[in-house]
Amino acid sequence: MERRKAIKNIGLSFGAMAAAPSMLSLLQSCQTRARETQWTPIFFTEDQGKFVKKLANTLLPASGNLPSATEVNVHVFIDKFSQEVMSVDVKPAFRAVLDKVIAELLTISGEETISEVDSASYEKLLNTYLVQSKAAHEEIMRKVEEYIVQNDGELTGMDKKLSFYDFLNNFRDMAIWAYQTNEVVGETIMAYKPVPGEQRGCVDLQETTGGMAWSLPGKTKFHVYRSSF
Repeated sequence: MERRKAIKNIGLSFGAMAAAPSMLSLLQSCQTRARETQWTPIFFTEDQGKFVKKLANTLLPASGNLPSATEVNVHVFIDKFSQEVMSVDVKPAFRAVLDKVIAELLTISGEETISEVDSASYEKLLNTYLVQSKAAHEEIMRKVEEYIVQNDGELTGMDKKLSFYDFLNNFRDMAIWAYQTNEVVGETIMAYKPVPGEQRGCVDLQETTGGMAWSLPGKTKFHVYRSSF
């Protein structure tokens, strides 16, 4: 799908909750600072941070007037969220799956270090473990849920394809949420009206906003990471 359509159409795949003040504060801290060219991760290791940046940009590259993920600090948000919001009980499992995904990427690329991995290898990783039909997505998530229930939330031993899909799917959702709720994207790319006009019911989105989703200040939603991490 063409990237502009993907960004305006994609929906997050699991239950939403209104963002807590701490989450909004976290998001604001990532939006107000300039693009971080000398970023030092606070949760991720140096190699994990390099992976997170490149993966985010592979999912959300610069295109036309659309900035890349790292140009609006998506990677900074994911790092700060992992450090400040993610449950302490979840962090070890999250790191473990992350390291396995990085190891798989190195195998795909044939390189020894994450710095040497090219964009094509990231795309191959996503095509192998993330790109699925709607029916396949639903079946994978059913199996993930089933495994979690049967194993009391323990992920050890989960099939690699299932755990990788679950991880990459969550990463994609978080990256897109952070991207869409960024001030630059929300006010200059998405349909933005800080003072709403009259209420109109069933309207054609193409005619109303040129097909772009509305940027709604003050109505941020966030989908918390699955308990499978």
